Amino acid sequence: MTDNWGAVISAASALGGVGFTGLFGVLKGRQERLAQQMSARDERRSAHRLERREAYIRLMAAMKRVQAAGHTCRLAVPPSSEPWPEIWKNYFETLEALDREAEYVRLEGPPEVSDAARDLNTAAVRSYRALEAAAEAHPGATQSLASLLDDEQRSRHGEEVTELRDFIAKARRALGGEDPGFTQG
Repeated sequence: MTDNWGAVISAASALGGVGFTGLFGVLKGRQERLAQQMSARDERRSAHRLERREAYIRLMAAMKRVQAAGHTCRLAVPPSSEPWPEIWKNYFETLEALDREAEYVRLEGPPEVSDAARDLNTAAVRSYRALEAAAEAHPGATQSLASLLDDEQRSRHGEEVTELRDFIAKARRALGGEDPGFTQG
C-alpha cells in the first residue's frame, strides 16, 4: 500500500509540475503579447511625435520665409503705382504658405500648439497689413518703408516675433522638451 501512495504522490507531483509549467507558459505568453502591444503603441507614439515635429519645423521654416520677405519690403521704398513690385507678391505668397503650414499644425495639435500656430499666423498677417497700409499711405516716397512706419505699425512686427517665440516654446513642450533627458538634435 505504501508503494501505491508513493506512486500517487509521484503522479500528483508530476501533474502539479506540468500544471505549474503550463501556467507559467500561459503567463509568459500573455506578458510577451502585452510587451508587443506596448512596443507597437510606443512605435505609434514615436511616429506621431515625429509627424508633429515635422509639421512644427515646416511651420517655422515658412515663418522664416515670411520674416525674410517682410524684411525685404521694410527696406524697400514704397511703390509709387500699381502693380506693386514682385517683392510684395512674394511676401503675400509666403503668407499663404505659412497659412497652409499652420493648418497642418492645427491638425497635429495638441490644442495649445494649435492655438499658438493660429496666433502666429494672425500676427504675420497683421504685420503684412501694417506694411501694406504704410506703403499705401506713402506712395512714391524716397525713404525706406521702415522709416515711414508709425508706432502701431512697428508693434505689429514685434507681435510677430513674440508669437513665434511662444509657438516655439509650446511646440517644444508638446514634443517633450521639458522632460528630463530631452536632447535637441
